[in-house]
Amino acid sequence: MLSILIPRQINALENQDYLGGGWNYVLDYSWIFYEISMHKEPVNLIFDVGCGKRSRLGKYISTFTGVDVVRIDRRDDIKGALCVPNFLEYNPVERPDIIYWASSIEHNTPEMMNKLYKHSMKILNDGGLFLATFAVSDHTFWQEKTKQTNLDIVDALEVFEVEERVDITYLSEDIYFAKKDIRENVYNLREKYIKRFGKFEDEDPLYVVGAIKKVK
Repeated sequence: MLSILIPRQINALENQDYLGGGWNYVLDYSWIFYEISMHKEPVNLIFDVGCGKRSRLGKYISTFTGVDVVRIDRRDDIKGALCVPNFLEYNPVERPDIIYWASSIEHNTPEMMNKLYKHSMKILNDGGLFLATFAVSDHTFWQEKTKQTNLDIVDALEVFEVEERVDITYLSEDIYFAKKDIRENVYNLREKYIKRFGKFEDEDPLYVVGAIKKVK
């Protein structure tokens, strides 16, 4: 299932400032936390892939669920995280029940994003949950400042191999409403965007947050 996260429809986590992360993470973290909390299958292990230095989301989820969250990143300088230089070669002894990528899978080409998605599904336990948030734009392009790929809807559906029927017009309208909310500074997202990029022009924001949910 592919969704566009519309700020007014998101119930933000109370301690978002403590959790850290990028300008849009009030949306990413709240959605990921909600989906994990609503998952009905037994969960014994969770992977936080591309955790980065600043995020405390894994610890927050572990505290709430009582489940071990393994923080994974390709960098070797992140305290408490498992360094996995090439996730495609990672075959854990204990398979996870949930894998989430919080605005991290986007730091790759569309082709690599697809490979990372497939490998995540491969190593999940049966019935396991795959979650990812990523940048969605009106067209697909590489955003150099943030070193990320912004996907359009059609490419997002292809990257994450969404097979169910999708109303692209409806999703395009959701992009419009997400941008409108950001421009209206819902959750201070406009101000956070300016702090991150130094400006907010007529075409901004250049991307909104998309979310993919798959059950193996």
